[in-house]
Amino acid sequence: MTFPDEGRRLDVQYDVIFEGQVTSGQDVQVVKKKLAAVFKLDEQAVSRLFSGRPVFVKRDVDFEAASKYWEVFDKVGAVCRMEPVKTEGEDASDDEEAGSRKIWY
Repeated sequence: MTFPDEGRRLDVQYDVIFEGQVTSGQDVQVVKKKLAAVFKLDEQAVSRLFSGRPVFVKRDVDFEAASKYWEVFDKVGAVCRMEPVKTEGEDASDDEEAGSRKIWY
């Protein structure tokens, strides 16, 4: 998978979001076990990650921190995304309305 550094801005904070997708050719159960081991998650937390709904893995972090999470997910075969955090004045929707949940910070 290609690292998401295109358009990177150092003055922007990012959210890291996971929706339960794995990279092509990866076994979902294996990826679940790897994520559980890397992040020391119990079975219930892993189930929330793979609920099919967007989960905020990390919120409002700089590019370097967000990219570290992206790299870990990529290494275990999971697909996450980094989205710039909307600032005041931008159209920001409430997390609950968007159907997104967090699993940890």
